[in-house]
Amino acid sequence: AGTVPVERRRYAAVPLGSFAAIEAFELERSYIDRTEVTNAAYQEFAAAGGYRRPEFWKEPFVEDGRTLSFEEAMARFVDSTGRPGPATWVLGEHPEGQAEFPVGGVSWYEAAAYAAFRERSLPTVYHWAVAALPDAEIAEPLAPHIGPQSNLESDGPAAVGTHPGLSAAG
Repeated sequence: AGTVPVERRRYAAVPLGSFAAIEAFELERSYIDRTEVTNAAYQEFAAAGGYRRPEFWKEPFVEDGRTLSFEEAMARFVDSTGRPGPATWVLGEHPEGQAEFPVGGVSWYEAAAYAAFRERSLPTVYHWAVAALPDAEIAEPLAPHIGPQSNLESDGPAAVGTHPGLSAAG
């Protein structure tokens, strides 16, 4: 529920300069969420003890080449008042009136833990690109195409679903 398919796609090799390239590969069919994760949905993760449950945090925490313990890492993932949660929250809660806004202030680690909580995983940039622009080539810059249809207004994010912009994948 709430997802759209990302169709199988084969990518040709892409040279990135004299020393690098993306090798040819194939993406299997998968699914991606139709919308951003809302503050309310992320609050469910936090309220369920997401920041105290190591089983959701599957990747090693690395800072400046050193692997951190779970406790050390959790001490870094706090809101503006020092409580567990996204950096943009206060007292362990999302901003008032923004339950349906995209959650912000989360690190990649927090996003991956939330995905594990939902029994999902984060999409790769390739999965996201195929979902956003199914017919675009991998080397094509995405920002000029995605920006005008994004969930942003001149003063910041808009509530999820406010803008009707959808990719061809939905």
